[in-house]
Amino acid sequence: MNKSLYLAIFLIVIIIGIATLIAALFKQSTTTVPTTISSEVDFTILYPAPHINGLHPQSSTITYSQTNKGLSYVVLVDNKKVVVSEQSTPDIFSQNGVYNYKLSQAHEYNSFNTSAGEVALTRPNGLGGQSVAWVNAGGTLTLARAYQSLNEDQWKLLFNNMETAH
Repeated sequence: MNKSLYLAIFLIVIIIGIATLIAALFKQSTTTVPTTISSEVDFTILYPAPHINGLHPQSSTITYSQTNKGLSYVVLVDNKKVVVSEQSTPDIFSQNGVYNYKLSQAHEYNSFNTSAGEVALTRPNGLGGQSVAWVNAGGTLTLARAYQSLNEDQWKLLFNNMETAH
């Protein structure tokens, strides 16, 4: 092989390396869960993808309770406040029928599949008709409480745009 072929291969490798570096520098992070929090949890964190029209995770609201082993944050869905709480799925939910029994106790009124898992919409007593969505998938129990009424498309917007953050 001659020197010009080696030089061409070398230049191609350099160009690819520079392009990869530039892409990495300008790539926006898809998760905004602080590593100080994500490193503490023992379950998979589901967090809304940023930059989705109508979906605005409020990263400054992310908290983790070491005592309760639960994570929570606020996300705005079409400017409506939703508080999302996550924890490791309780062992009792793996027993046959317990999860479905809990859903019936919470007055399940609708369910549908999303990329985050099957979402069950409930209206628990004591919340004045507010909806709470339940997802139990991948070892994580996620509850999302809407403080204003969300329609099914808005719930799907939230749960179809969840990303794994841990």
